Amino acid sequence: MKIELLEAIEQSAEYLNRISKWHTTGKPFGHIYNNPATDYLYEFYCYLTFIQELSEENIIKINVSGGMKNNFPRNPAPKRNGWAKFEAFNDEGEYICDICAGIIINHSQINNFSFGADISVQSPVIEPDEDDVFLIIEAKFKSEGDSIQKNELELLASRKEIFNIPGITNILNLHGSSFEKNSIVTNAQVSNHHAAFTRYKNIRQVGYFYPNSPRIEILD
Repeated sequence: MKIELLEAIEQSAEYLNRISKWHTTGKPFGHIYNNPATDYLYEFYCYLTFIQELSEENIIKINVSGGMKNNFPRNPAPKRNGWAKFEAFNDEGEYICDICAGIIINHSQINNFSFGADISVQSPVIEPDEDDVFLIIEAKFKSEGDSIQKNELELLASRKEIFNIPGITNILNLHGSSFEKNSIVTNAQVSNHHAAFTRYKNIRQVGYFYPNSPRIEILD
């Protein structure tokens, strides 16, 4: 799976190079070639796939002008460090939001309380808190035959509620995306056993999500 993920990431880089007018040479995502763990590669694959889906209905550009240049965080990190990110613009060219990987989200009303979202859609601010985040996606790489677990669904639902993350946004067109609401995504199976909990909490499970998957399962 590791080789397939790297190949898919390189193909995404070629596509995003065209649609975002981002012209680079060599390895555009250099941070992924230093022997990263497979679970991180999977998170990054999901991130870039989400960006590609968004680009079908939105104007997306990459920003590598920050202090970290074209590097994305491999562990949860503060946005103020200047990590690479993708930005969305409306038809009038107005900068409307960021699509980030691995950025820490704080809670303004609870001291020392935060979490690092694998993928998030958020306002273009330096220090995002619960008022700035519209949607989160958690990516879970699993062994063959495994499935999304109850505690993982509970954690996503808890973050959604504590941080008041709506899972939808009227400034970004999510139509056609696999992630039209707060989601947990995996290369393995969804948990049909917890379908009622998924519906009650208004979250989404996405299963069999990997390069060249013959079928992707979506459970709302």
